[in-house]
Amino acid sequence: MRVYDCNDSDGGLIAFEVDNATLTRNRACRIAASIAGVEIVRRSRLFRDSDDFCEFLIDGETFIIEEPFGDNSRYWIGPKDSTQHKSLLTIREAFERHSTWHAGRLILIATALSITALFAYRCNIFLTQDSCLDRGGRWDRIQQVCSSATSE
Repeated sequence: MRVYDCNDSDGGLIAFEVDNATLTRNRACRIAASIAGVEIVRRSRLFRDSDDFCEFLIDGETFIIEEPFGDNSRYWIGPKDSTQHKSLLTIREAFERHSTWHAGRLILIATALSITALFAYRCNIFLTQDSCLDRGGRWDRIQQVCSSATSE
């Protein structure tokens, strides 16, 4: 996963950000929970109940994961207070190692299935319409029904 460092004026790492296009809030918390020694203190249960949605402890230090302004393209991951922490590199490495390919695959599969279903639906309408016209019927495009040919 791509990681964007947030450094202080001396170049020291104070936090980092990760793209959230294929990373859900729940998955971000699960990545943090997978780190050895991490204890999840708080995990938001609602979809968008607050900007900071995961709080966890590692080596006695408290960190949070938040989505700034509740609508951002990245999650911010850093200490709850503003000081530098030695555990931040461990957390950063865990997120950097995480692959978002599985989420991208799911999006790709869902898109392919949706396109296939839409194509099948449109083909069915076309074949029904074609059959109606071959029999000399009249196709009602709005109601998508065939009515018998009437002689006037």
